[in-house]
Amino acid sequence: MSQGDFSGMRRPTYIFLSALLGMLLFLILHRVVVFFVMAGIYFNAAEGFLGLNYLQFLAWDYLTLILVLMLGAWYGIWVGSYWYDKVYESKIHGGFLSHLAGLRRQELKREDLGQKLDELSENIQEEIWELDQLSKAAAKAPRTPRVIKRRVVKKRAPKKSV
Repeated sequence: MSQGDFSGMRRPTYIFLSALLGMLLFLILHRVVVFFVMAGIYFNAAEGFLGLNYLQFLAWDYLTLILVLMLGAWYGIWVGSYWYDKVYESKIHGGFLSHLAGLRRQELKREDLGQKLDELSENIQEEIWELDQLSKAAAKAPRTPRVIKRRVVKKRAPKKSV
């Protein structure tokens, strides 16, 4: 299959993989928090930690896990669509490999582009004015005919062989 066959699948695949990455990131953060809460429950077992016993904590853990995975998927979809637009559609960013290689494209904002166009317009106007002045000065200058000296070319006769 050629690359053209998969061109319609690039965006959904990119967003799906970003959603998975977001879910994994949020899952890791959730598990780190749960680890410290479990340690608090374990070390403060006599008093209770945050007023939770173990079964209440498991219910809280399950509900927050579902919430965290949904937030991670939402975050991944948002990040995937944002970066897909930057990398593939507007081509502002060169992608991951060019980022690693340090080959970053210069991002031009509309204000910068407008300012550069104004500067170029002013430079062009100044150069047109100078060119107009030079052409007027050249038209006023007297023209003297150039004297062309003719060269006399002597042809040598071929050598006779004896």
